[in-house]
Amino acid sequence: VTASYHSATLGRTFALAMLQSGRQRIGATVYAPLNGHAIAATVTEPVFYDKDNLRRDS
Repeated sequence: VTASYHSATLGRTFALAMLQSGRQRIGATVYAPLNGHAIAATVTEPVFYDKDNLRRDS
């Protein structure tokens, strides 16, 4: 995990990470360490909000 943020727009936290063969793993569950525990995360497309850029000028 390279960074994590809380998004008010998404209503949750999301994280950025570098994954080997990441594009082939979209939809897969991976596990990341957090405070001594492994938490599940889903690999998503690089653009996961407003993929069609419809909110840009709204």
